[in-house]
Amino acid sequence: MRGPMSDPTHELILPPPLRAALLDEARRAGPEEVCGLLLGRRDAGRAEVVEVTHERNVAEDRARGFVIDPGCVVAAHDAAVRRGLAVLGTWHSHPGAAADTRLSTADVAAAWPGHVLVVAAGAALGAYTVEAGEARVVTLREA
Repeated sequence: MRGPMSDPTHELILPPPLRAALLDEARRAGPEEVCGLLLGRRDAGRAEVVEVTHERNVAEDRARGFVIDPGCVVAAHDAAVRRGLAVLGTWHSHPGAAADTRLSTADVAAAWPGHVLVVAAGAALGAYTVEAGEARVVTLREA
């Protein structure tokens, strides 16, 4: 995986079918956080998601956090590159948080620099990047 992106993401395009699939997956998960990867293309501060994956949460306490198996991340990265795509970031749910899509302290600490984090809570989504320990809101658009 590359380090911080040279052009930070300011806008994330998440098409309606992918948005719906992500929210449905988060709702079905119940009391545990679910997670996955955002695959797509990035250009000039804009990232477009073309695929949302669901990855196994290997955190010790899945009700309070998420960890994506590093082997899954490497495999997804390699497969994405072969298809001309990139891993844009991660998504995860905040179960029981009706519409609280803010990043937790643990989310900020574990964030991949330069990548996007999408949080699903209830029927709401939030998108962020984290640089030097500071979360920044990313504009989330459907198309």
